[in-house]
Amino acid sequence: MAAKLLFLVTDSRCAERTTATATLAWLAAEAGCEFDAYVEQEAQGRPDGSVISVPFTGNWHAEQFYFVASFFDLTFCSISTAPEVQYRREAMAMGARAFPARGPEEIADLYLELFGHLGQALPRTMVVLPSGPDQATGLWVEPFCYPDVYYSRALGVSAAAPDDQLRKLREAGVQTAHLLYCDEATSERLSKLGFRVEVVDSLRPGDTHGSVTCRIADRWLDRAKGIGFGNQRVALKMMPLSLRHDYITLYEGGDWVGFAPKVGAYAEKVGNKLIWGQQTVEPRPTDNVITEFSKYDCAMSLGPTIVGPTIQEKIRLPLDWLEQAKAPWEEEYSDDFLEEKARAGAVPVCYLNYAADLGHLTTFPRLFDLMAAWYGRCGLAFPSTWYDFAGETLQQMYIPERLGGVFPRVEPLLSSTGTGVGTEAKGFITKKTLLAMLGEAIESIRRHVGPDKVPIGYLPWQDACPYYRHDEGEPQFDVPQELGFEYCVTYKDEGQPPHIVLDDGGFTAINKQNVHWRGEGGMLNHTKLWEERLVKAGKSGWIMIDLDAPFWYQLPNYFDPVLPTHYNFEASIVEIATCMRYVDGGGESGKLFLAKPHEVVRYARILKRLSKL
Repeated sequence: MAAKLLFLVTDSRCAERTTATATLAWLAAEAGCEFDAYVEQEAQGRPDGSVISVPFTGNWHAEQFYFVASFFDLTFCSISTAPEVQYRREAMAMGARAFPARGPEEIADLYLELFGHLGQALPRTMVVLPSGPDQATGLWVEPFCYPDVYYSRALGVSAAAPDDQLRKLREAGVQTAHLLYCDEATSERLSKLGFRVEVVDSLRPGDTHGSVTCRIADRWLDRAKGIGFGNQRVALKMMPLSLRHDYITLYEGGDWVGFAPKVGAYAEKVGNKLIWGQQTVEPRPTDNVITEFSKYDCAMSLGPTIVGPTIQEKIRLPLDWLEQAKAPWEEEYSDDFLEEKARAGAVPVCYLNYAADLGHLTTFPRLFDLMAAWYGRCGLAFPSTWYDFAGETLQQMYIPERLGGVFPRVEPLLSSTGTGVGTEAKGFITKKTLLAMLGEAIESIRRHVGPDKVPIGYLPWQDACPYYRHDEGEPQFDVPQELGFEYCVTYKDEGQPPHIVLDDGGFTAINKQNVHWRGEGGMLNHTKLWEERLVKAGKSGWIMIDLDAPFWYQLPNYFDPVLPTHYNFEASIVEIATCMRYVDGGGESGKLFLAKPHEVVRYARILKRLSKL
């Protein structure tokens, strides 16, 4: 019999977004159900300044829902500001028990229906949260308050709930209202409606989001198994996953540098140094947040803020044919082929796609489409969490082209800290923590695809360039060596002529020829520049170029190269396709050929043996 799943759809404009999500999560747990929610949210801006939702179409959300729905006995509900509800029609057609679509002004009706359906008694206590930013201070703390609802096993209700809904709850037996960060008017209104009002916590002079989220964490730290970090939209989108894993979200957008030690201290207290969330600080997001946390021995899993449902991590596919399938590095150019190329002065070119975050998961539909074309051959470095949330799609890397997959054109590598991303240079994440995180990732991958398909290549993020200050850090090469990786593509000496940075006989580290995802005049031009530097100069080597995958394959960038110009480079899938076609044709020199990362490393070893490096 299929496990039961209570599935909620809500949106970021709904006053009951946090309250309903947290309440239904604990209701499902009490009733022996799994729980997931899809929180549609405004998070991206168009060039004209208008705001749109995180894209549903094109980010594989629908396919993820269909996959999930086929594994569970589904109960579907929604509380939304609009009648158009994602997934609803599909859920009904699949035979799910679908409750009437509710608006935020019907919160009591939603609870009465669902508690009755799941056979659970309505609690006598409700937790009341503000419905938006505080008018006096501007602080918007409601999305961070989900632990107070979830762990209290109380009804979550917004201060915006209408009187008739509050009366229904009072008549159903709810007696006490615990107030969090609400104004005096809310307290007076609830008292008049017959509730016993108790103030759990209020905003204080000098409060920041950091101080408030720390107080929330302090109330429930004994229940926490992990820490999150991110702004209100991140907290909302990640809430279902945070509730499932007992993550409590901290946030400070202003003095985030001063706040970083506190995040590290809380992570130490709960015994989990992987921080889930995003680097959303003010005045704009910066990867320096990750590096700053790394100073306190923490990494980040830049979470599923643009993926769809997350309950699929509960689904485990059998290994089945994977046990007999080859790994991509088992079907490569032969040694004889590579040596012939080396003697002829040929230059292998590898485009190594970097997708270190779970939030980059939606790059694969377009990347795999590109690789399925006749000219595709590349590397893809990503965290082990991809196997948890999209194992059914990643299996295409092991299915031969003739059967519709992309084998052997895509070679997977493990990235950064394995389960997330952090600054791996000495003086940041400790060797002990980096070993533990990468070891955990390796074990996870083994469970998903078998022991013989754990990546043999490793791609760090900032092993030699903390804060993107190039060659100011020293890699911890001993970590991937101890874990049994065969090779590493390092950021040490990036943008320099190709050479072997380290070779101890069993482990090889090579450099790459661009600087952190950028290319001079675009990637095609950059490829041609290195072709000229090597071939015309009669030098041996390779061209290893890494690409920050979201800017090439993810919505909305992949079809509009103008959008990411604030990162000082333009990108689109068309340019990468053009690059690969150029290289596959030999380039202007006729000496270029496409290669996967491991093939480039093998080529480097051959060049060394032939005394051509």
